[in-house]
Amino acid sequence: MRLRSLKILFSFVLLCFYSFVSAQYTIPEKPAILYPVYDEANLLSQQEKESLNSKLIEFEQSTSIEIAVIIISSVQGEDINFVATMFGEKWKIGTKEFGNGVVLLIAKNDREMSLQQSIGLEKNLTTTICQHILDNIITPHFKENQFYSGIDLATSYIINVVSKKPEENNNG
Repeated sequence: MRLRSLKILFSFVLLCFYSFVSAQYTIPEKPAILYPVYDEANLLSQQEKESLNSKLIEFEQSTSIEIAVIIISSVQGEDINFVATMFGEKWKIGTKEFGNGVVLLIAKNDREMSLQQSIGLEKNLTTTICQHILDNIITPHFKENQFYSGIDLATSYIINVVSKKPEENNNG
C-alpha cells in the first residue's frame, strides 16, 4: 500500500514538473534573414513593417547600433524582461564587441512590453528612459489601438537618445 501511494505521489510531482517546464516560452531559432521587425503575432501590416524595417536598417548601417522590435503572442508565464534579454542573447542583437543592441519585446496577448539594452548603451538608454518610453510613448498609443504609431515613435525616440552623448540625455 505504501509503495502504491509513493508511486501516485511521484507521478503527480512528475506531472506538475512537466506542466511547469512545458509552459515556459522557448526562444525560436534566429531567422536566416533577420529584419529589425519580427512580428510573429501579426500586429502590424506589411507596409508598417517595411517602413519600420527601412528606418531601423538605415540607422544600423549609419551607426552599427541594432534595434530589434520583436512582437510575439505571449511569453507563456515567463518574465517578459527575461525573455527580451534571451532574445537579444540568442539572436545576437548588437555586437558583442560594442554592446550596442536594443530589444523592444511586445507580448500582444499578455499586454506586456519590455525594452532591454546592451551594456554599451546603458549610459544613454538608461532604465529610467526605457520605462519612460514604455509608459509615456508606447502605452498611450497602444490604448488607442495605434500600434504602429506607438512603435514608430518609440523607435524614433530610441534612435534620438542613443545618438546623443550621455551627458545630453540628463532629462530623458
